[in-house]
Amino acid sequence: MSDELDDLRQQYPGWSFGTVWTTAATGPDHRRVWGQQGSVLVTGRDAAAVREQIAHERETAQETR
Repeated sequence: MSDELDDLRQQYPGWSFGTVWTTAATGPDHRRVWGQQGSVLVTGRDAAAVREQIAHERETAQETR
């Protein structure tokens, strides 16, 4: 997992990244990856999903300019 986060940090240097684990006694556990830049927060099931969300946020930001 740290390799995925390291890749995200290199690809998007202005962003912060991390993971959140949700566990339950009866399972299964779930992991979410998050990325944040300023007031923008994106989450996904893995690094690829976070990349998609960042791309979407960038497209939306360009459309509103």
